[in-house]
Amino acid sequence: MRVTLIPVTYRDTNGIQTHGELRLDGELTTEQRQAVKAALLGGREFVPGQVGLSHYGSTECASFPGPHDHGWHTLLLDAAVVVPCDERCWTGAGVPDFGGTPEQFLTKLQAAAAAGWTPAIHGT
Repeated sequence: MRVTLIPVTYRDTNGIQTHGELRLDGELTTEQRQAVKAALLGGREFVPGQVGLSHYGSTECASFPGPHDHGWHTLLLDAAVVVPCDERCWTGAGVPDFGGTPEQFLTKLQAAAAAGWTPAIHGT
């Protein structure tokens, strides 16, 4: 099996940045990449809590959410890689967020975009 790994970043209003990765089981096609970009705000921004993913700031501070937190995260789709699962599939600590298959992730993104991105949603 091949998986798509997409870097994700979160920067709070104080400029503190957290990095992570989103894993999709399967290869994101060119058409799906275009559809994902179309669903993201400005082709890059999304709110993970609206698509069932974790807020990256939630693991950085015991007092999350703090006054400098918001819901926006950046999906670095142009830096995505497709690799064999046996090369970079993890279990345990440091596991990338799991977004399902490319089709499932795209469906969630499109539904959230249609409903309107709500950055006040922090997720877990």
